[in-house]
Amino acid sequence: MKKVLVLSYFFLPSDAIAARRTKSYMDHLPKHGYKCTLVTSESPCDVENGIIEENYAENAKVIRIAPSASKKGELKRFLYKNLIGRKLHILYSWFQGFFDSDSSNDDIYVNFKKYLKQHLKNEQYDVTIAIYNPHFCLRLAYEMKQEFGIPYILDFRDLWANHLINHTPIKLNFQDQVFDFFVKRYWSKWIKNSNAYSITSVEWMSFLQNMSDRKGEVITNGFEDEFLTIQMPKTSYFSIGYMGALYNEQNIDLFLEAFCDFLKLESVDSNHVKLELMGVKEFYREGVLDVFRKKIPLKNLEIHPSTSYVNALKFCKSMSITWYPGFSNISGWVSAKIYDFISSGTPILLAPSDNGSVEETLKPLNNIFIGNDKSEILTQLKYLYSQWQKDELENTIDFNSPHLRQFKRSYQAERMAKLLDDCIK
Repeated sequence: MKKVLVLSYFFLPSDAIAARRTKSYMDHLPKHGYKCTLVTSESPCDVENGIIEENYAENAKVIRIAPSASKKGELKRFLYKNLIGRKLHILYSWFQGFFDSDSSNDDIYVNFKKYLKQHLKNEQYDVTIAIYNPHFCLRLAYEMKQEFGIPYILDFRDLWANHLINHTPIKLNFQDQVFDFFVKRYWSKWIKNSNAYSITSVEWMSFLQNMSDRKGEVITNGFEDEFLTIQMPKTSYFSIGYMGALYNEQNIDLFLEAFCDFLKLESVDSNHVKLELMGVKEFYREGVLDVFRKKIPLKNLEIHPSTSYVNALKFCKSMSITWYPGFSNISGWVSAKIYDFISSGTPILLAPSDNGSVEETLKPLNNIFIGNDKSEILTQLKYLYSQWQKDELENTIDFNSPHLRQFKRSYQAERMAKLLDDCIK
């Protein structure tokens, strides 16, 4: 079998979406003739040298490295104690191609590099997959190629960071422009030295193509094949569900205005209607939960804490419909939760649409409803409610259709396997 080294910050037991992508490669690449070794992070542990090696599955091994303190991380923590030191260190780091703001990422980078330099003296690999983010995984793939000659593929997933890389209409402030300049400089360097790269949408592929003529592939996020058979009873009331983060760039006001008007309709029994939110955190959008509490009667609102990935899927399956507000001013952003909404089989209300990748992903399905203004959203809510009253909401999706097959994690690993094959011919 050919041997592939996978570099990823995220992996199980984390429920982060990035961990699911790594999992799909570890689950399915061995079926395509690849023996996988994953190097990932682990919480501090009482293990000699802070390293755990475990057999994940047949032909798939996981090496977890504890993020012990490093001189690089300690220096950042010391300099970040005052504003001048912080700003000087940030600028110097960007100039050197280090873009991860958390000092623990500096520790992990140093620990990963130290381990890999020793490991690769004894083990040979045909190719490396480096999964973004953090940035240091991309950097390590480049550095290991320079030292050990291992070709690599960069799996960017998406281009979301603490700010948006300048591929949108949003005007960046001066600091973000400087950051953007250095990111593009190093990404261009790492891409040009790669054998291929992948990204999750066509729009974002065009952004990376401006940096290099290196071959790229769109490998979307997706849903887990094994969870498609999960069954959950529907709520006894008309429930509208949303789960996961809400960002400032998502317009929620149109839906909330339409929903409040919907509750006042004579044809609607508002005592049997609820908007339910699961895992919506203030981290990405400060005060967002208060917006819901102020606008929606409390009897019609239920807020659930974050939960496991499987329980979140069960939540979606139990809803009458799910709701997703698109990133209406950002091209190419397809949140991974879209695929979880799809896999639930529950009707999806896209309100408002992104008029781009999300709508193109959802539109071929038979249970998608779109509203781009208050009137359209209200009309869709009335229709969906009437269908619910008659027990005629469509909850059946053909997951073997050509359109949906491309969003299965197993298919995405198949696409990555083809990239790997081309890389090591």
